[in-house]
Amino acid sequence: MKYLDNAIKNYLQPVLDDARFTKIKAKHFQRKREKFIDEIWFQVSQYGSGLFYVHYSCQVIFSSRDNVFLEVGNRYDASSRKYRWIANNESSAKISILDVINLVKIDIIPWFDNIITIRDFLVEDCMMNYRIHGGTIIEYFKDEKLQIAKIDKKCFYIEALKFESIKEDTIEKYTAQMIEIATSSLSDRDMSLELERIDKKIKLIFEENRIILMGILKKCYICPVLVSKQTPSIKNE
Repeated sequence: MKYLDNAIKNYLQPVLDDARFTKIKAKHFQRKREKFIDEIWFQVSQYGSGLFYVHYSCQVIFSSRDNVFLEVGNRYDASSRKYRWIANNESSAKISILDVINLVKIDIIPWFDNIITIRDFLVEDCMMNYRIHGGTIIEYFKDEKLQIAKIDKKCFYIEALKFESIKEDTIEKYTAQMIEIATSSLSDRDMSLELERIDKKIKLIFEENRIILMGILKKCYICPVLVSKQTPSIKNE
């Protein structure tokens, strides 16, 4: 993928250099912060089509890992972008990487920069992954995660149960509606409008839950000097 490698080097790398990322491979960049490691890397289609995808992730840096590894992130591909990224010649590679640069500036780097504390990290981890594993948002916060973020368990569950919007998985009913719409006899235009309407509701719920969760974690945060020595070791916030 020489076209992609050259486009990354010529157009994207200067942007990532300014954001303090280091190139560790031709298609892999990394940035170390006090508590976190941010990564951006490319996956190329194995079918030789020239298509590629962009991955981003944030990992917690433990001063002593104790067999604990936490990472949160996602992948952008053709299903999440209007433009299909392809690099089968110099021109297509340049156009694609310029679109990637917009994504990096507008979405990915700001997402990294908003993860400042371990509480921020766990909220993002929950919002991205809890539905994959089933259960509710509250159930996603196992004891180990609360300990890592120095959150009082009793306080967390008392506060969380006050909010019906995160007590129950309210997003499920909207997901079911989207499936019904997608399999209905609506015209393409009407179907697209209905799906967009439901998608906006889901995004609004996610944002509301994110704000609620962050408020709960802040309220139930335990002063580091009171944390038991049994808690996994991590740099203080």
